[in-house]
Amino acid sequence: MPSVTTALALLVGLLGGGLAGAVFTWFVNRPPKTVITYSVNTATLAASGQSAGIPNLKVAIGDVPISALYAHSIELRCVKGRFIKSVDVAVRFPRDLKIYGLNTEVPNSLHEIACTNVPRGVRCTLTPISPGVSDGYRVTLATDEAEPPVVEMAADSVELLSVDRFVSSQVWSLRTLFTGRRVAFLVPTVLYLAILFFVRGSFIGSFIRPLIVGKIMSLDGKPINGATVEVVLKSPHVDYAPAQTDSYGDFLVGGGLGPIAPTRKMSLISGRLRIVHPDYAPREEDFHSPIIVETLSPKNLRQ
Repeated sequence: MPSVTTALALLVGLLGGGLAGAVFTWFVNRPPKTVITYSVNTATLAASGQSAGIPNLKVAIGDVPISALYAHSIELRCVKGRFIKSVDVAVRFPRDLKIYGLNTEVPNSLHEIACTNVPRGVRCTLTPISPGVSDGYRVTLATDEAEPPVVEMAADSVELLSVDRFVSSQVWSLRTLFTGRRVAFLVPTVLYLAILFFVRGSFIGSFIRPLIVGKIMSLDGKPINGATVEVVLKSPHVDYAPAQTDSYGDFLVGGGLGPIAPTRKMSLISGRLRIVHPDYAPREEDFHSPIIVETLSPKNLRQ
């Protein structure tokens, strides 16, 4: 996500010429950084003290009894940037542990993942990293460790962010406008844009396609896979291609540069949402936040 200073310099380059155009060209020709997001979900399969209500209940793997079993699912997805042949990802736990099972999933048949055991976790090679692919890589570990792992990556021009941190980075904070040396750049830039606004009589509008993320669930809180989500922003006006929810019920649309209809009126995000799934009643309603959480009712349930 570009900084506020970067975005304003880009806008100046679009509106002006000369030095402004040179600044814009420099920003455009910079190699983009590839961003990979990750999420970690932990489920308790068996734990000491949780079977007190069931006499003589035992949990074993083969003939070996175990007192605790946890499943840690790590999902990685390339959300923007350029194509990369391969990267290595480390999934490390805080202490030594037993790994009873390892399962991996890839976005499609053109992708591969190979994992090997390392002290306190695993190391996985993802091949390739492709932006624009709807599904991601997934690594699921069955262990005796309850605490979730740490996900790490060391690669040139690649940034690894948690999903929460990535979503937060897409929302610009007004406090970043007036910190440190940025003021020296922002003041003349704002004056320049104000002059263009009054002289030309119109504002070219925003050139950023807002990122919209969300989760679709059933009434009992289970994620809905394969729901079609149609998002139309009214302010600023943007038409997105329909998105599909994944096995976690999550979807993501937008992000990056794209055409937005010019507007004189500046306002917060607002739009219309429509969700369709063959097993659930369709839902359509307005929204006013870049983060959406909705529930669907079964078709045979009267609302």
